[in-house]
Amino acid sequence: MLDYFDLKSETAIQPISKSDYNEIIENLDGQSIDSEGKTKNRAEQGFLRNSLFGNEKIAECGICGKVYPISFLVAAHIKKRSFYSNEKKLDVRILLCLCVNLAVMICLRKDI
Repeated sequence: MLDYFDLKSETAIQPISKSDYNEIIENLDGQSIDSEGKTKNRAEQGFLRNSLFGNEKIAECGICGKVYPISFLVAAHIKKRSFYSNEKKLDVRILLCLCVNLAVMICLRKDI
């Protein structure tokens, strides 16, 4: 499935052996088992979400028309985001509200 949808990630957590795992656990000495990571975020997402949703709790998907809680919706560009300049990425006139279900399906397509 990962190959079919080209979902391989350089940031994927690599498997470790049982002995390596046991060694890590033994060396914790009461420390937290959580580790900090680093991710890339779209800096404009908060601004665009506010432009689309304001203080609304629910909104309609711009494609399927179903109403969802805001947490199930994303601010999506009409064209693939990488085609836009930074100025256009901030242009609220080229956005639509998209439900997460459709966003995932669209992101997996290669020809969009």
